[in-house]
Amino acid sequence: MSHSLRQKRQARIARVSRRLAGLMTALLVLTPAGLALYAFAFSDAMLTGHPWLAALRLPARSLSALDSALATAALLVAALPGLWGLWELRALFRGFAAGLVFSPTSARRLRRFAASLMVSGLGEPVGSVLLSMAVLRSVPDGGGPRGSLSLSTGDLSVVLLGMVLLVIAWVMGEAAALADENAGFV
Repeated sequence: MSHSLRQKRQARIARVSRRLAGLMTALLVLTPAGLALYAFAFSDAMLTGHPWLAALRLPARSLSALDSALATAALLVAALPGLWGLWELRALFRGFAAGLVFSPTSARRLRRFAASLMVSGLGEPVGSVLLSMAVLRSVPDGGGPRGSLSLSTGDLSVVLLGMVLLVIAWVMGEAAALADENAGFV
């Protein structure tokens, strides 16, 4: 491959990676803010429309500030693996933008992102229990539901994708180690 073609490809990787790093930064800020806005400003819609709460058939009502804060905390706990994954992707893309494409650092970041995907499979079950506990906390005990547990095949798909990416990250780490080893012979 010619030197100019390689430079063009590296420049494209750097340009797209800078944009993706910026997007990950925006998502790291907007996700928690959006979850808080959802729980505080749209609590009535959350009670009737959130898939984790649908089975409870709750009436639309505004939550108290405390219940909204607890709902926000529950949603944030469920989002933590995803936020960790965004953090790792942000660092990965920043490294790509700096020219660290096949490096041990990039492989480590990709491994961590893969781990965040595998852990995120717990987000829905844990989040659904916590969210239902938060919104049902102030409901009088009248024999109604006391909680909700949500599971989906989508969670399993994300966990499997994480496993595939983990193996790819291991291969990438081996490639980086071989490249370093071969550079020592030249």
